[in-house]
Amino acid sequence: FIQYLRLLRMLRLLRLLKVLKIFNVLRDLFGFRPNVVRLYKLVFTVCMISHLGACAWWYIKLMEPKDALYAFKSRHNIDIDAPFWDYVWSDYIVAIYFQMATLCTVGYG
Repeated sequence: FIQYLRLLRMLRLLRLLKVLKIFNVLRDLFGFRPNVVRLYKLVFTVCMISHLGACAWWYIKLMEPKDALYAFKSRHNIDIDAPFWDYVWSDYIVAIYFQMATLCTVGYG
């Protein structure tokens, strides 16, 4: 039950949409053309969606049993005894790659 409440707290992330107003301030401050501002908004939105999707894939990975994860890493010669930040960073890169491949291509095929 508590896990579902945590998911509801994630709705607070919708406040990040206020960040898009910064681009209007930048347009006024630096005199950017509206097309450039729209392009920056698009890039920012794609990056944020891919980050949130990668975090979701990371969460799914954490729900897997540890034995299956260690078996996968040993089968593919991934260093299990690596320092904490090394495997966190590499796992995040894999998750962001998977998310970008999902967003930017037709499918998994």
